Order: sequence, then structure tokens, then C-alpha cells
Amino acid sequence: MVGSASIPEAAAIRLSGLTGDAAQKICGHGLPNLERAAFSDDDRVVLYAEDSLQIDHFAIYKVPIPAPFKTGEGRRTIKVTMAYDPPVRHTRADYLDTGMSFRLIRGCPDDVIRDHFRRRAQVEGKRPELAGRFQCNLEPGPNAREKGTVQTATVTFHREVERYGDEYHLVVRCESGWFGDAGNQAYSIVVEIAQEAEVRLYERLRARVSV
Repeated sequence: MVGSASIPEAAAIRLSGLTGDAAQKICGHGLPNLERAAFSDDDRVVLYAEDSLQIDHFAIYKVPIPAPFKTGEGRRTIKVTMAYDPPVRHTRADYLDTGMSFRLIRGCPDDVIRDHFRRRAQVEGKRPELAGRFQCNLEPGPNAREKGTVQTATVTFHREVERYGDEYHLVVRCESGWFGDAGNQAYSIVVEIAQEAEVRLYERLRARVSV
């Protein structure tokens, strides 16, 4: 439902005079669209996973990018939404135990991604940097979205992105807190791929992906 939500146009116009993230603070994620939550369209595809992840580990999902999406015909967006249910306590400081986050990476080899995100012993030194060109600029950024257990962010492309290949990588991380349990954390994640041009994304992606 959060992945389908948007701030209504009337509210956005009313709040347009305010600066920063005022609209998000007032309206939250916006108003859900039940049809968008339940179904894909010809030019908008919803991929999802219900999964679990061991504490202090990460998972990498491959996100297929069809050819028309890469060539720059019309505005194109990728929206990622994640929800999880960590242990909590009644104090406001360190309210959440488990912390989860996601990053959308493009045009980067699998082994480089794994080497960047894996946990390291102190003797190994600092982790290798991941070049900025590989990282999709999701908005809102990580500092704003990672404070909650429901996180959503969008990246919009106006130019061609053909050089980044036909597969992006969604990295989901799970980090321990005060509870100290070495078990698994359940979560759900949704990726919505949409394009303004009529290119029948659904048919192209259905041939490549199974639920």
C-alpha cells in the first residue's frame, strides 16, 4: 500500500510554498491507490519479495531492466518500498532494535558489490568505495528514510541509461541492535518500474522474471 501511495495533487499545490521536505512531513507517504497496489499495468510493473535475512547480513536482488527503459523514451522511474517488523522497546532512545536499509546499484559487477557491503575484520582495513556513478540517487535519501520500519524512495531518469546494462542490483541490509539475537528478520520489499512511453514493459519483464 505504501508503494502505491502518492501525495494528492491538491495537497502538493497547497504546500508548494513551503521549503524542504514539508510536504512529506505533513502528508507522510501520501494516499494509497489500491488498484496500483494490487496490479501491474502495461507500462508499470510491480515486482515483490517476502523474505527474511540473517542479522548482520545482506541480500542482493537482481532487478531486470528492459531495453526500452534504457533508451530514454519518456520519463522513467524505479520506486523501492520495504517494510519490516523489528523488536521494539518503550524508550524513545534506540526504540528499534534491528535496522534495515536498501541501495539500488547499476552497472556494477556482482563481486564488487559483494566486496563493498560484506562485513570486515579490523585487520582488513576500510571497505572499498563504490563509485557514485554506480549508485542510483533514490529520494528521499538514506538519512531520512532509514529512521522507520516502512521505507520508500524513488529514482527518476530523464536521459538514456543504456551504458548501465539490462540488470540493476537491489542490496538489502540488516544490522543488529540492542536485542542481540542472531536470528532472522522478516521483511517485504516491492520494486515498481514505470515508464511514460507506451512500451509494454509488463510483457517484456514477465518473460524474464518469475515471482
